[in-house]
Order: sequence, then structure tokens, then C-alpha cells
Amino acid sequence: MEASATSKLLVSDIASSVDHVPSNYVRPISDRPNLSEIETSGDSIPMIDLQELHGPNRAYVIYQVAHACASYGFF
Repeated sequence: MEASATSKLLVSDIASSVDHVPSNYVRPISDRPNLSEIETSGDSIPMIDLQELHGPNRAYVIYQVAHACASYGFF
């Protein structure tokens, strides 16, 4: 699907043709939340750091996502 001069490309429009997230879809580091400073309590929405999804802790990240889905529903 080609975007006209007045419309923006959607991620779904380019997802099949790229192997990384385009920089205009990535928030600057200074605008990202610092997960180590976020306090959670009780039944808050689960916070899962997906940074390790393709690293050595992949199995644990997948476990966290599965547990969150089972406990809180798909999000």
C-alpha cells in the first residue's frame, strides 16, 4: 500500500518489508520511562521489560508475558 502525500505510513504498511523499527517510531531515550524507578503495587498493570526478549532471559520474559495474560487477560 502506497501512502499519499497527505497520509502517513502505518506500521502495518511497512512491517513486512523492514527488519527493524524505523527511528521515527522510537521514542528518544530521554522520553522513555526508567523501569527501575517505577513503583508497582498490588494489582497494578504488569510491567514487563521486553528488552531481553531476544537475549539470554528470553524464557523468563515469555513466562512473564504468559503469566500476565493468564492473570490479567491479554493486553
